[in-house]
Amino acid sequence: MIDRSLNYGREIIKDFAIQARNYKTVLDIGAGNGVDLLSYRSIENKCDLFALEAYKPNIEILNKNKIKTYDIDLEKDIFPFADNSIDIINANQILEHTKEFFWIMHETTRTLRLGGKFILGVPNLASFHNRLLLLLGKQPSCIQVDSAHIRGFTKNGIASAINNIWGV
Repeated sequence: MIDRSLNYGREIIKDFAIQARNYKTVLDIGAGNGVDLLSYRSIENKCDLFALEAYKPNIEILNKNKIKTYDIDLEKDIFPFADNSIDIINANQILEHTKEFFWIMHETTRTLRLGGKFILGVPNLASFHNRLLLLLGKQPSCIQVDSAHIRGFTKNGIASAINNIWGV
């Protein structure tokens, strides 16, 4: 059973999958238990799904769902795909956990085919509730001191970084 209680943009991903159509390869970076990838398969059931995931219980779930999974270190290993070979790359709620942002963006750029789509979801450090917490002298919820989040992103900040990397 896959837990669908955490949403973090999953409806947006499903809507995108419906609109995109005709994709043949989808890669999820930090795929978790595969919920986002299964959205793509529900629309294009003959597409090849790939996952980069290091957490063993998630790898077992991904494998049971017939998702080709690679256990690599996202922050230093070369993604196991040829240049320009992936139609859609999904990175939902993963980059805030990483230090080597530029390496991951390099590998994403290398493997994404020309005209392919990169779907990115990160928590918004500048969201109203985080700004309110800061105003009250509290730690923002998306970058707690005792959590696995080590990066904070704003909409403008991530857009600027992507623009600088990809020139879009």
